[in-house]
Amino acid sequence: MSGSDIRDILELGKPTEKDKQAKRPKQAIEKRPEGISRELYSLIGGPPPASLLQPTYKAKFSAKKKAVPWITSTFSNPARSDDLQLSHWIKATEADQPGYPFCRIDTPPDMIHYTNEEYEEHLRDHSWSKQETDYLMGLCDKYDLKFQVIADRFEFDAQRPRSIEDIKERFYDVQTILHQLRGEPFYHNFNKEHELKRKHARRMLYTRTKEEKEEEDYVLAQVQRIDHQRSKLAKEREMVQTLLEQDEKRQQALTPLTKKGKSKKDVAPKEKGKRKRKQDNKDDVSVDPKTRMPPGVYVQSERLALVKPHLQTKSFKILNELGIGIRPVMPTAAIGERFDALVHSVTTLLELKKVVDKMEIEHRISQKRQRVQDTVAHSQ
Repeated sequence: MSGSDIRDILELGKPTEKDKQAKRPKQAIEKRPEGISRELYSLIGGPPPASLLQPTYKAKFSAKKKAVPWITSTFSNPARSDDLQLSHWIKATEADQPGYPFCRIDTPPDMIHYTNEEYEEHLRDHSWSKQETDYLMGLCDKYDLKFQVIADRFEFDAQRPRSIEDIKERFYDVQTILHQLRGEPFYHNFNKEHELKRKHARRMLYTRTKEEKEEEDYVLAQVQRIDHQRSKLAKEREMVQTLLEQDEKRQQALTPLTKKGKSKKDVAPKEKGKRKRKQDNKDDVSVDPKTRMPPGVYVQSERLALVKPHLQTKSFKILNELGIGIRPVMPTAAIGERFDALVHSVTTLLELKKVVDKMEIEHRISQKRQRVQDTVAHSQ
């Protein structure tokens, strides 16, 4: 028995669209969890993985865990010479450990102390007395070569203040001589003049005004532009050199040459006659037998060399001013060769003129920049 028969027996009508929609269960809307943005939740398309959720588990305090006992213990620092006894709190499990655990951090400075004989023989300096040098070495030993602190504590003579560069220079000079006397290596990269220049440059850098910064940015942009122009000019020079070499090869090809090892006087009259007849045939025939002929039918004007697109306007203007025209009226083989040589010379001349113009502009810019630098130097 089907469903339609049961509805007929119970006198029930056919289900409508509203009944079907009412019977459809509503889809449960998943709530977006906390800690996940709306965009990320829409991309995931479902509950996020556990690695993206914020941890909600909090470990409860365990009252059953036994507390670690702490005790007070006395200690003495090996770095001190007065055997001072101090006390601190430590774990009971660490009470049996001997020594002070932080004494490994106390590393002595890498410096050698001199004797009176060594000072009198090797370390005497007219700008530093022995008492002042002893005072400096004592501060270096006390403050572990922290020169900022040493320069702040240095108060030997109020009438002769010492800068940090003077202190460093004297210390490194003394240590260098002492290490050389004992045959031990000692390396340092301190240079007083370089340090003073570095600090002066840094001071000038931090005291710049807004106008000076803008001027420096402009100068840097001009330098980059000049470097770019130089690289571009070098490429153009190479191209012009190539054109000149090609022109030289073309001129050599047009010049009649004799066989190697024979002069014109040694050439037999018979060979001269053959060469003359070959030249006459070349004038009569419009195609050189050694040149490669294009396939099919062509006219002699198709063999003319093409001018570069960026030079066509100027080249055609020069040819029109000479009264020749952009193409020969009767393009025979001889006229075509001469016309190609003329066009090649014109294009080479234009390339050279372009290079000369750029070099003149760069020369003017360099002269102007030199005048500005001289003005700034005189003002300072």
